[in-house]
Amino acid sequence: MKIKKQAGFSAIELLMAVVIIILLVVVGWLVYKDHHKTTTTSTNSSSSVIVPKFVFKELGLQMDKPSSSSGLDGLTYTVQNLPNDNGVGTSPTLYLSTPVFSNDVNRCYTQTLSNGESFAAISKISGVYDPTQLGESSLLKQFDGYYIVIGYPNGLTTCTAAGVDRNLVLNEAKQLQTNFVDAFKTATVIQ
Repeated sequence: MKIKKQAGFSAIELLMAVVIIILLVVVGWLVYKDHHKTTTTSTNSSSSVIVPKFVFKELGLQMDKPSSSSGLDGLTYTVQNLPNDNGVGTSPTLYLSTPVFSNDVNRCYTQTLSNGESFAAISKISGVYDPTQLGESSLLKQFDGYYIVIGYPNGLTTCTAAGVDRNLVLNEAKQLQTNFVDAFKTATVIQ
């Protein structure tokens, strides 16, 4: 008796081939889906960088924290409630300083300055800015219904300590003032 050789696939072999092809397709689809999800996530996360904020709670405002190269590292302020321009009530005035500036002021002056160790002061005024009403203050930024002004301390030109460059504090204050005005452009209302 002669045995005939069969050609082709049996039903079991055909079924195994179909299962393997389906598994390959499913695994490939899962890998593609996972890769596509990762790419989308990394694209979205790079466009939503969270910028740290510096908050002026008494004014209801915040601004982007200044860069370390601005000299405004460790920016601080002290608050004094001063009479409003109209003489009714008080509003907060924030006197700005940094640790480095405070240290330099203390080295340079033997007496206490009238506004402490500040390089500038900011205040909130109701209404729309009118340059004819402000005296020595300058507009910092207009908001809806109010504006912020900035003023600069007097007396920084009279450094009295022996052996200290008289222009040290004055030049430092001017640079800090310029950098603060630039940084305050990012100021927004706290929501």
